Amino acid sequence: MDQIAFYKMSGSGNDFIIIDNRNRVVDEGDLQDFIAKVCRRKMSVGADGFILVEGSENVDFKWRFFNSDGSQPEM
Repeated sequence: MDQIAFYKMSGSGNDFIIIDNRNRVVDEGDLQDFIAKVCRRKMSVGADGFILVEGSENVDFKWRFFNSDGSQPEM
């Protein structure tokens, strides 16, 4: 498995794994499973949520938020 740079940040009692995916370092095909694995505490990095930063044609970047099980919440 390739190494992927990430940040882990916290706010309001929750912690998040953040990956800059503007260069497509994370495969979209396995995304939900990948997120569930890296957010699993005691087995990996562990986090309450996951943020994926992506490129955009209209603004500097866009981001997608995921729950720790890999699902996307309604916002």
